[in-house]
Amino acid sequence: MKKILSLCSIVLLCVCCFFGCASTSLELANYAPVAVVTVLGNQSLPWVESENFQADANDDFDDETGLLSTMVNKLMNGNNPEYLTAADRVQYAAESFSYLLEENAGIAVIPSETVLHSQAYTDASRNIFSYLESRVAAQGYKNLMQLGAKRARLIMQETGAKSLLMADFVFRKKLVSGTKQRGEVAAYVTMEVRFLDERGRETLNKTYEVLSANTVHIASTKYNVDELLDLYAEAIETVINQFIVTNL
Repeated sequence: MKKILSLCSIVLLCVCCFFGCASTSLELANYAPVAVVTVLGNQSLPWVESENFQADANDDFDDETGLLSTMVNKLMNGNNPEYLTAADRVQYAAESFSYLLEENAGIAVIPSETVLHSQAYTDASRNIFSYLESRVAAQGYKNLMQLGAKRARLIMQETGAKSLLMADFVFRKKLVSGTKQRGEVAAYVTMEVRFLDERGRETLNKTYEVLSANTVHIASTKYNVDELLDLYAEAIETVINQFIVTNL
């Protein structure tokens, strides 16, 4: 795992652009300890086709449209490192979330083993629509982005958590200059966060976004895939820190 960004180095994230369903912010210290119950991500790394950072109908999300698309993607991308490393990105996001909450926000986080092995979590059912989505979950996690208040309270009661956090990442690549024939490509990450209080009520539902500071050169439509993949670790840390900084 790469060196985690320190809070001092990302304070300026307060002025970064982000969008979401809620305009209010949390005071994380009031919700400790927190339990992370869901960390998800998409399978491939589609291009952002819109000049607007926000996702639109033209963006390529074929990997999220259902089971049939999942099978097609596996056939088409069987040897594609961008596709094969999806689980690594999501796992890194899960580990980074817990670490950064403790390191940069001073917020106690319930160990993932305690959450995942709790009876209330084991018995939790995925939303029926989640079975139709080809989302990748961090190791041991379920897709519980739509977790109900009653189940949330049961999980908190059993684990000792005072709040629950769900995170859904979308990993894409964006052309930042030139063309796809000859230009520069960057890692682009959005993260939807749902935060539930001790009563199981949603207190935050917001999406954060970040574009990697570094880019990879494209020449004759080709670019170094490994160099591009390396950009996502820092982008993941940065978008998580963005959430932390705006909710201290």
